[in-house]
Amino acid sequence: MKLKQAILTIMDRDTLKAVVDDLEIEDVDRRSIEDMRAKVSSSRRAEPEMLMAHLSEKQVKAVCEQMGVSPKGRRKELMERLLGIWYSGNKAAAARSEKKNPKTKIKKYDRKPGSMVDKHNTRVNEHQPARRSVNPAAGHAA
Repeated sequence: MKLKQAILTIMDRDTLKAVVDDLEIEDVDRRSIEDMRAKVSSSRRAEPEMLMAHLSEKQVKAVCEQMGVSPKGRRKELMERLLGIWYSGNKAAAARSEKKNPKTKIKKYDRKPGSMVDKHNTRVNEHQPARRSVNPAAGHAA
């Protein structure tokens, strides 16, 4: 189960109302827990860190149990554990998506013959002398 969904299943009506107010979500039936969960779930601004700030220690322990994380410890420790798992999962997902969809390749040469571009695709003037450092690093001669 994803962390955001686990948090939302633990939240009660009053907590969800507070989250809806904080996110300033419009067109939500505040009488319906399911409607509030659906709106908060689809909101990109509702990140797990923000949602967990609304939970009590008992609720955070319940989220830990759902996520398969040890529920032993204080609220802050548990939140750090859960967020650590979430952040590492997001980095891995971002790396996988980047492998599937690599960014556009950088051209080595511009369309005009004789003009070079560097790795950031900015024009390089070949006729400028190399700049020297004012304070060279220790052990290196200028």
